[in-house]
Amino acid sequence: MSHSHSDSTFLEHPIPFLMGLALTPDQLELLANHYVGVDYVKEACQGDSAYALERSWKEHGIDNLIPKITAPCGSTRYLYILGVLPSFDGKPPKANVDPRFVKKIWRELGEPPIWKEVDVVSTPWPYRPGLPEPHWLYPKMYEAIQKMRGFSRV
Repeated sequence: MSHSHSDSTFLEHPIPFLMGLALTPDQLELLANHYVGVDYVKEACQGDSAYALERSWKEHGIDNLIPKITAPCGSTRYLYILGVLPSFDGKPPKANVDPRFVKKIWRELGEPPIWKEVDVVSTPWPYRPGLPEPHWLYPKMYEAIQKMRGFSRV
């Protein structure tokens, strides 16, 4: 990963950006029903798909969340976080997700039409009252930096 100091400003400390799938409520519901079960979502989690996935992850010792974000069109999306990327200039880093990964999920879900189009995004943590940064945000970002350095031999 090479940086040209002439074309952009570099920050003293990188900023974490969440990278993942920006899912509609219906897409998230399908995913949650598939991964944790319809009964778990409806009964144990009162139909809250995001909470069902988060609760299941917590029970299995997995650090992740599904925050609400706003799509460019203004509608609500749920961010299925796949990683935390560093931004060295304050701009969103390119969210690279292997299209085969998304296609694999689509197939696992039974190839539903609403999963044919899934947006991959890179966004900062959605700062809102009552939604503190998770404890894993910066460690995951620094882990990504180490992987990047390993690939580029910096």
